[in-house]
Amino acid sequence: MRLGFVAPPWDPAAGTVFRHLGATGWSPLWLSSNGFGLGPSGEIVHEDFATPFESLDGVFVLALCDDREPEMFHWRLAVLQELSRKGLRVEPDPFRLETVWDPVRMMLRLATSGVARLPLFIGESLEEAVEFAASEGCVHRSPAMESQALLTWIDPSEDVRARLVELWEKYPEGPFLLMRRPEGIFLTILCVQGEALGAISWNLERTEATAPRKAREQLTDDEFALAAKAAEAFGLSICGVDIVRTPDGPKVLGVRLQGVLEAFGAGHPRFEEWLPNALGQIFPEPTAATHKGLD
Repeated sequence: MRLGFVAPPWDPAAGTVFRHLGATGWSPLWLSSNGFGLGPSGEIVHEDFATPFESLDGVFVLALCDDREPEMFHWRLAVLQELSRKGLRVEPDPFRLETVWDPVRMMLRLATSGVARLPLFIGESLEEAVEFAASEGCVHRSPAMESQALLTWIDPSEDVRARLVELWEKYPEGPFLLMRRPEGIFLTILCVQGEALGAISWNLERTEATAPRKAREQLTDDEFALAAKAAEAFGLSICGVDIVRTPDGPKVLGVRLQGVLEAFGAGHPRFEEWLPNALGQIFPEPTAATHKGLD
């Protein structure tokens, strides 16, 4: 099977994916996220790919952009949506990916799905935001679309109102998005086809000389179920679910794809076994109807 993988050229996850798939007989093809364009007849082309897209069995999206170029997200997403409309299998589903990438919409989707989350405030009322932040302090998350969350800790001992006004002026494009500061073990759980496969824990203490440490973790039944429920809320075939092990039980922080495969490739010994099997489930052997409408 021949898959195209879309990622920024600096994304180290691509190297991890290519090594594992190459060893199992897959034929991965690099498609940099900034290489899309329109051909002379208006068809979608890619500067790294001379063959028509219908020669691919599917496209797997590692990442569309990072926080240095979020304005390109919608353009690249629209390209993948058009390929999907024409019959090419694209994963994750480009019609669902935007909801996960938008922090406010992601949190609202988790809430309406009944997924256990950290205590949260979303709204435009300054007075209610001040009340939420002043009691115990909180983390402000940028409401703008981004690949990595921009988090600001608000301490209850500071001038909470002035801090929130400052953040409102800095991020006028969305409402306040506040959550209680995560306290507990931070986990990322890999979910494929609605099933939680395994988890890695993160030591988030970072110094100039060291990156965050990753280690394999054993999940409880509650954590398996919570991660699967969060992934199901977005209908994604493959994603990472970030949770915190709090004294009150596991709570979801968010759902994402960015950085998940890279982290599992480095932090979990079963990743090499999981990845080809997982993609084999998502991209079944092509049939005569697979590329209908692309030619």
